[in-house]
Amino acid sequence: MRKSPLIFDISRGRIDDGNGIRTVIFVKGCPLNCSWCHNPESKSYNIDFMWNENKCLHCQDCVSVCDLICFDKNRLNIKKAECNMCGKCFELCVTKSLKAVGRGYTQNELIKTALKDKVFYDVSKGGVTFSGGEPLSYPKFIGGVAEELKNHGISTAIETCGYFDFDKFEHFVLLYIDSIMFDLKFIDSDKHKQFTGVSNELIIENFKKLTKKNILLIPRTPLIPDITDIAENLTQIKNFLQQFDKVYPHILLPYNYDVNKNNYLM
Repeated sequence: MRKSPLIFDISRGRIDDGNGIRTVIFVKGCPLNCSWCHNPESKSYNIDFMWNENKCLHCQDCVSVCDLICFDKNRLNIKKAECNMCGKCFELCVTKSLKAVGRGYTQNELIKTALKDKVFYDVSKGGVTFSGGEPLSYPKFIGGVAEELKNHGISTAIETCGYFDFDKFEHFVLLYIDSIMFDLKFIDSDKHKQFTGVSNELIIENFKKLTKKNILLIPRTPLIPDITDIAENLTQIKNFLQQFDKVYPHILLPYNYDVNKNNYLM
C-alpha cells in the first residue's frame, strides 16, 4: 500500500453524504471486494485506467504514442504491468474516453479545495466527507486533513466499510471528525466473506468500540437484491443494533442500478 492515498474523485456540492452541502473526497483503495461494487475503480490502491467505449473515436492516437496499447476487436487493451504511467496516452485523448483513475494530492491541496466552499458549509451546516474506497486505510493522512479543517471550523465525516485499525483511527482521526457512516452489510460472518472477500469480525468489533465513543455513529446497509435485502439478514442487523443502549438511526441505502456498462476498467 502507498504511504499516502490516491484520490479518484472530489465531488463538490453534494447533499447526500452527511448534513448540509458537502464536499466528498473519494480515497482510492478498499480492503473489501464486494461483488456488487458500483465503483470498481475504487478497489485498487494503485492508479487504474478507465475507457469509455461510447466516447472513443477509435482514432488510435493513443496507440501511436505507446506500444503497450492496442485495439482488439474494437476493444482497447493496455499492458498495465509494463506501464510506467507517463500519461501520454490519456493526455492525447481528445474525447477523454481514456483516463487515469487516481491522483496523488497533498494534504494542503485537499484543504484548499475544501475551503473553496466554506461559505456553503456555514450556511447549510454542511462540511467535508471522506469516502472511498476506504479512507481509514490512511488514518494519519486523513486525520491530518480533518484536523486542519476543524481548525477552520469545518465539520467532517467519514464513510467507512468498517474494516480498519481502530487504534490508529482513535489516535489520528477520532478527535477531528463529527460523524461516521458505518456500513453493516451482514452480521453472518460466512455470508460477509462470501460476498465481500473478508470476514466481518473486525468490522463488528470496530462498531462496538465506536458505540462507546462520543461521536455520531450512523449504521447503513446497502440493499442489494437477493443478497443483503433479504428478511433474515435485515432482521439479524436489527437485532444486533438493538443490543446497544443508544438507538442508532439505521439507514437503508437503495442500490443504484444505473451503471454505465460502456465504462471499462483497464
